[in-house]
Amino acid sequence: MSKNDAENDATELLADYGSRISKFCTVNVIEKTTGLINKKTVYAIEVEQKPAFLMMTIARLAGGEAPAVSFATDSLFDASLGFSVAKKYSSAKTSFIHSAIDTQESNDNQVVATLVTWSHLGGMTHGHMQETYYLLARYMR
Repeated sequence: MSKNDAENDATELLADYGSRISKFCTVNVIEKTTGLINKKTVYAIEVEQKPAFLMMTIARLAGGEAPAVSFATDSLFDASLGFSVAKKYSSAKTSFIHSAIDTQESNDNQVVATLVTWSHLGGMTHGHMQETYYLLARYMR
């Protein structure tokens, strides 16, 4: 990827995050050298997330404000699962989704609603239950 392409992608990523969530991460364009003999300089995007990034992502997801599916999001059967989070936060996000997923039938995506109902995931009735904080604290390391 060229430096210009990487900078454009970084700008697009921050725009996808929006002004509230982008405050809790740093997006850098980094330079890498590849090859031993024919050395080539390439550029990549590095995203450093703070714990608040995870919390904002989960809050938006729980509030029904999941972003559209893009290269910056996780998805399941074309349903957005919120922004992708750093590996160290992924188990906390996954635990939250498994405990908080809405088991009600949904007109938005019948496939997901049917799979969720069939799998018996979910059952959280309120996002501020003590169990929510336990899951996040336990897996956010």
